[in-house]
Formats: sequence, C-alpha cells, structure tokens
Amino acid sequence: MTSEPTLQTASTAEGEGNTPPPAGSSDLQAIEQIRTILFGPQLRAMEERFARVEEMLLTHNSRLLNVLEKRIAVLEEQIETRAVALQNELEQYRETSAHAIAELDQQLRQQTQALRDEFEALNTETSRQQQALRDALDEEAASLRQGAASHDRDLAALFQDMAAKLLQSAPE
Repeated sequence: MTSEPTLQTASTAEGEGNTPPPAGSSDLQAIEQIRTILFGPQLRAMEERFARVEEMLLTHNSRLLNVLEKRIAVLEEQIETRAVALQNELEQYRETSAHAIAELDQQLRQQTQALRDEFEALNTETSRQQQALRDALDEEAASLRQGAASHDRDLAALFQDMAAKLLQSAPE
C-alpha cells in the first residue's frame, strides 16, 4: 500500500513542476529524487511528444472539421440548386399540363359544338325532306284521286253508252 501513494506522489510531483513530496520519510524523498533524476528527462520527452501529438490531432481535427463544413456547405448548395430546379421543372410541367388540358377542353367544346351544329343541320334537312315527301305523296294521292275520278267518269260514260246501245238494240 505504501507504493501506491509513492506512485501518485511521483506523478503529482512531475505534474506540478517537481515540487517536493509532502513531509515524510527521507528515504521516500531520496527515492523520489533518484527517480526524478533517472526518469525525469524521459517523462518530459514523453509529455512533449504527447503534447505534440495532441496538438497535431487538434490541428488535424480542425482541418477535418473545416473540410467537412465546406463539403456540407457545397452539398447543401447543390441540394438547394437541385430542389429549385426540380421545383421549376414541376411548375413548368404543371403549366404545360394546364395548357394542354385547356387546349383539349377547347377542342372538345369545338367538336361538341360542331356535332351539335351538324346534328341540327341533319335534323333540319331530314324535316325538310320529310315535308317534301309528304307534299309529293299528297300531290300523288291527289293526282291518283283525280285520275280515279276521271277514270270513274270515263267508265260511267262507257257504261251509259253501252246501256244506251243495249236499249236501242233491244226489241221492243
């Protein structure tokens, strides 16, 4: 157990700039002084090395952070640029689609109106032709009636003539 405090005291003494250990046995102080004399330069060299490594690590870490921040900034800019481009593309697509839909709607309305006009024209023409057929049929029927009446008169006249001839030729 006595060696642990000695080690702690040695490391404490080195860390505080070679301050003497607390009042205690002179043997312990002598061992500490010998240790400091033997290992002091190596410990200082190690501490200096660790300090340089720590400084290099901090510098390297700082550089890496700077590079990382720059790359992140570039990526954010690229993402923002791409997002704006995609948004513009989407807006253009919407406008194009809206324009195409409006054109299709206009064409559909025009075609619908053209079909209505054609239907109305066909309906009017059909009605006119039906009326013309009725008129022609009425004329034909009237002509046939007149012809039948004329034919009836001719037959009646023929029968009268035959009857008259029969009456004249008949013995009395």
